[in-house]
Amino acid sequence: MHGDLRYYLLPFPPTLLELANRFGFSRDYATNVLYLVSIAVKDYEVTSLLYKRGYVEDQVAYARHLLTVSGDDKLSWEASKGNPLAEALCLISCLKSAGCAATLLSDKVFGQEIKREIVKSLSYLQADYSNALLKIVLDGFPSLGADTLDNINCIVDKCKIIFEIAFRRQCRFENG
Repeated sequence: MHGDLRYYLLPFPPTLLELANRFGFSRDYATNVLYLVSIAVKDYEVTSLLYKRGYVEDQVAYARHLLTVSGDDKLSWEASKGNPLAEALCLISCLKSAGCAATLLSDKVFGQEIKREIVKSLSYLQADYSNALLKIVLDGFPSLGADTLDNINCIVDKCKIIFEIAFRRQCRFENG
């Protein structure tokens, strides 16, 4: 599905370049954001394909596994707190598991359970962050089309809210 080289040598989406300028992050950091979003989108697309081909229970089991929060996940989050760029990167990394599971939200049998699992997987985060991620998962992923590069651009655009919240939090912290 993603065997072509163009799915690995990704151009920087214009929105990502705008975010880099606005929030002052490096090209290396932008590359990390692009990588994390691209794996989330590609996992979403692969799960969608397998789901459409009848591999429902397999994909539900895989999503459940991915949505299980580990001690390392919580430790990474704790270590990133207070650094807006680290927080944003940590949050965007959550999109891999949540985005993969997003395909299953419309399933009549498993959809509600998967939604509860997604919400539960984000529950260790502050409410504004978990709500932002949930919005990306519930509104962003289901709106994706057939073009992977367009899909990556779309999710990068949706991630603006993560940076806005992280930097707004920092301003509140600095201003007391």
